[in-house]
Amino acid sequence: MKTKISQGVFRLMILAMFFILLAIVVSEFGFSLQLISIFDVYDVRSEYKIDAAGAGKLIAYSVPYLGVISSFMLGYGYIYRFTPFIMLGAISLFYIFGFTGQKSTLFSITLVLGIIFIYRKSISSIGIRLINYSAVATILAFAIDSFAQQAVLTSIFTRRVLITPGLLTIYYFDFFSKNDPVLLSHSFLSSLSNYPYDLRPPFLIGRDYFNSSSMSANANFLADGYSNFRYFGMLLFSIVLGFILRFIETYSNISERKVVILCGIALPVFALTNSALFTSILTHGLAFGIIITFIYATSQQKN
Repeated sequence: MKTKISQGVFRLMILAMFFILLAIVVSEFGFSLQLISIFDVYDVRSEYKIDAAGAGKLIAYSVPYLGVISSFMLGYGYIYRFTPFIMLGAISLFYIFGFTGQKSTLFSITLVLGIIFIYRKSISSIGIRLINYSAVATILAFAIDSFAQQAVLTSIFTRRVLITPGLLTIYYFDFFSKNDPVLLSHSFLSSLSNYPYDLRPPFLIGRDYFNSSSMSANANFLADGYSNFRYFGMLLFSIVLGFILRFIETYSNISERKVVILCGIALPVFALTNSALFTSILTHGLAFGIIITFIYATSQQKN
């Protein structure tokens, strides 16, 4: 099949979306490339949440969407050796990290490059390779922290990425197995039933298990499914996610280089480990990432 959109036109489309989102975000938060310390992220994140809450939904969506398109540009630029995309994508991700304090945005650079590395080595056993690399990273983090007599890498990678999501899932199971499920009454099904609690699920878990009602203990999509409909919710949300992934697989099969699609959806898919399914689809930009990568796939079809 012939390419429907030239590579030049596609790049202009991506640049247009990128600069529109960047302009919206800069208009609210200004522009600074100040790289904050890992130790200061929680203070910065708290300030960002307060500012974002008063800024409206446009800003709430624009910031994560800017992160999604920046990750895509970084991956696309690396694969196609297009330096402007690499520079703009990386600078944008550093910029977002600077005023949000979201480590996932900063580490998305490593995530994208890691995806490219693993994909190029071998796609046939990518799952096993990912587990092996994670094990090696855990050992290295522990060794480096032990040598430096600190716990920075272990805390960031082992605790936050691997242990905390599982621990929070257990807390969700424990709480909602003893208390009423929320039945999406805090979301788009609010018109069908009244929300039974005084706080939203993440803050309920934060209050009951961490003694802080201001702590948002977000968990993964399975914990979210259980909090809404218990085991049926886990099954239902898994099926919905399965259809989404199947759709992504379908259009990725017609693309010239599938790894670019992986880079475009990496950040919002990773958010599924710490966020509700529908929050990841809309707020964290999974739907937006699908739109971008679908345009890429259909415009760069195999001949």
